[in-house]
Amino acid sequence: MKVPTSFRPHLRFQTKLAVAFFLLIFVLVVAFVLFALNFYESKERVALEIRAASVASLLGQSLINPLYALRFDEMRMLLKNLLKQPDALYAYAYDKEGKILADGTGKNSLFDTIPADLFHSNAVKAHRFRLQYGGEGGRGRADILEVAQPIYLPDGEKLGGVRIGFSLIPMQQRIATARRYTIFLGALFALLGAGISALMGRRLVRPIGDLVRGTQLIASGNFDVKIPKSSHDELGMLADHFNQMAASLKEGRQLRRLKRYLSPQVAEAIINSEEHDLFQSRRRELTVVFIDLRGFTAFADSAEPEEVLALLRTYHAEMGKLIFKFEGTLEHFAGDGIMIFFNDPIPCDDHADRAVCMALEMQARAEELRREWSRQGYDLHLGIGISTGDAAVGNIGFEGRMEYGAVGSVPNLASRLSAAAKGGQILIDRRTLTKIEDFVEAEPLEILYLKGFAVPVPAFNIVKLKHPGRRGEKESVLEA
Repeated sequence: MKVPTSFRPHLRFQTKLAVAFFLLIFVLVVAFVLFALNFYESKERVALEIRAASVASLLGQSLINPLYALRFDEMRMLLKNLLKQPDALYAYAYDKEGKILADGTGKNSLFDTIPADLFHSNAVKAHRFRLQYGGEGGRGRADILEVAQPIYLPDGEKLGGVRIGFSLIPMQQRIATARRYTIFLGALFALLGAGISALMGRRLVRPIGDLVRGTQLIASGNFDVKIPKSSHDELGMLADHFNQMAASLKEGRQLRRLKRYLSPQVAEAIINSEEHDLFQSRRRELTVVFIDLRGFTAFADSAEPEEVLALLRTYHAEMGKLIFKFEGTLEHFAGDGIMIFFNDPIPCDDHADRAVCMALEMQARAEELRREWSRQGYDLHLGIGISTGDAAVGNIGFEGRMEYGAVGSVPNLASRLSAAAKGGQILIDRRTLTKIEDFVEAEPLEILYLKGFAVPVPAFNIVKLKHPGRRGEKESVLEA
């Protein structure tokens, strides 16, 4: 059925939507205006400070010889020329005692005096240039930038210094002009935003109403719903995707897609089961397999991220094929580590046999991959740990993100055995050995002291199958 296009939400919803858009635009405009004003003012101040410091440094270099020889006329000439700089208000040179020796403004009454202000006192003691805005050092004015530059002889002896005052008025005028233009543009954008908000509110209301009606029909179990496509933009795409979703629900596509993320038997159990407690927590005997790559950490530290991802894709793909082949339940991937368990949710009497056959084929496939990895300079080996025993199985996680997994000492033991296994080894515990000892050859290892286990753990390394044909028989059964 087709959703009627005459659906009209209450006017207040459209108003709220328009106001929300306008507030968002207004906040962005205000943030932009404030940022632009602060940025421009900061840029102007930094530029003036850099120019002031550069001018003072150059003047200090020029005054070294005249100040050393007390050539007052030459010093006054240099200071007077400096005052031709834009925004320069005054400049004078002083000796190492702080007494003024030459003033570019020609005010001789200042000669042989020490200005009674803190900035001058600090500048006389300073070893590098100093900056100050206004205040007492700015001769009582808040529109002056002062810079003081000490003057040294080449041997490091301090002769005195130079002090220059720059007017901030031109900079403040430029900032005020920029502020007016920025605020005007901000107000213009805010008005445009108000108009756009009103249009967007009207444009979004009708398609949203159609979506609301469509979701109500789907919630009632009617998957034949199809909403009209009112445009060819994102809203039109939303309508298309909604219609595709309805068709997908009708045909059961979502259930089939579970197989892309879960082991096939888990997905089939979900699809076919009519019991709500299929994955409720319970205790069951499992055979748990942990595999990971020896040398992977060193490889990941030295290789490029793209190389690591490419290798993991190949490794996961090949191991995943074998997991599904032997009908193991894949709990999770964690980098190079993989955890698989057998006998749940689909029970099987030969879960230890399946785990061992899978592990042997994994080692064989890993050796094939190693030849390619070796040619690329990677030294990687596969280590496998297997344990059998009772474990708790069920959903792990939180609402919206659940995984089906196993917890207990059995998974922990398999993980520790995997960590202790050398490249190419398949380590099993005694309980697993008792289930498979009639068809595998296993060599006992030294007692292992594993983290998290108070009692030493006997471990065995699987060497080979006693009857290689048995693996072929099991594979034929699985394929059938």
